[in-house]
Amino acid sequence: MWINTSTLFHRYNACVNVTGSAAAAVDFRPDASASPQQIVQYWIDRLISRPIAQDKKRVLLEALGQRTGSDAQRRVVQLIVSMPEYQLC
Repeated sequence: MWINTSTLFHRYNACVNVTGSAAAAVDFRPDASASPQQIVQYWIDRLISRPIAQDKKRVLLEALGQRTGSDAQRRVVQLIVSMPEYQLC
């Protein structure tokens, strides 16, 4: 079974570990011209591939703030991979 209480916990931890790793295969280099809204939408599109509720998007924008560097983007990705929408994609 792909998702149950045990596998969900391990899947979440694996995703956070991969995105938190400095050697992660994910490219967190920011586009210098991208706004925080564009960055959040980019990661939603890339990781979930469907719209999410506006209140959840707002949380991601607040987490990013005006920081668009790789560490800030990594935190946003970690939040996205912890969302139920990601777990079901």
